[in-house]
Amino acid sequence: MSVPNIIFIDTSVVDAAGYNFDSEKIKAFISASKSKQITVLMPKTTEAEIRKHIRQNVDSSLGALADVQRKVPFIRKWSWWPAKADLLSQGSELHRMAIHEWETFMKNFIII
Repeated sequence: MSVPNIIFIDTSVVDAAGYNFDSEKIKAFISASKSKQITVLMPKTTEAEIRKHIRQNVDSSLGALADVQRKVPFIRKWSWWPAKADLLSQGSELHRMAIHEWETFMKNFIII
């Protein structure tokens, strides 16, 4: 069976994966790609769109946390509640983490 050695990863692919680069499907894809030395075509516009979607996901998540805090204020007393600190500073950390996951994923390929 013929396997392509050059692929294009559209934004919809990572959207559908929920940006979960630790998922079994993504891990299997990475594993198969390494043995085939896959080259990924990544236009700057697609990269920018993926980064924009990551930012939107982070903002949406923080909005959901803020909604829970507003609707159930006693939740802030829960020791595991992630919103104990300022949501904006957590947003920066969450965004950095998500971008790091994306960049780590992309290191598995030859990028054009």
